[in-house]
Amino acid sequence: MNPWLFIIFTKKMKKAPTKYGLGIGLLLVGIVFVAINWYLFHYQNQYMPKLLVSGIVIFFLGLGFTIFPGADIETNSRSYLKNKLKETPWLIKIIWILFLLAGVLATVMIMDHYHLNLV
Repeated sequence: MNPWLFIIFTKKMKKAPTKYGLGIGLLLVGIVFVAINWYLFHYQNQYMPKLLVSGIVIFFLGLGFTIFPGADIETNSRSYLKNKLKETPWLIKIIWILFLLAGVLATVMIMDHYHLNLV
């Protein structure tokens, strides 16, 4: 293996968690919430509506933050999310809002398909 390729690959991997950390974290949390609800709905014939809504919306936000990570902010800053939102271009912010709306739309479609209520 070429040693330069190894050095370039490790440099990219060191930077990847700081850039994609928020998106990957949200993706994992969304997957866990949806998996819990799927298990409850299919095996115990019950579900948690707030967990269902938040899980799908969080999953779509995580997908948006992973595909379009925005500004690269150092992780040691105290106000990470505030600085990330402040330094990200407005076009990417609009794309994040579209992913949020897609999550809400997917939630409504799933709840309509399975005849679920938010009560």
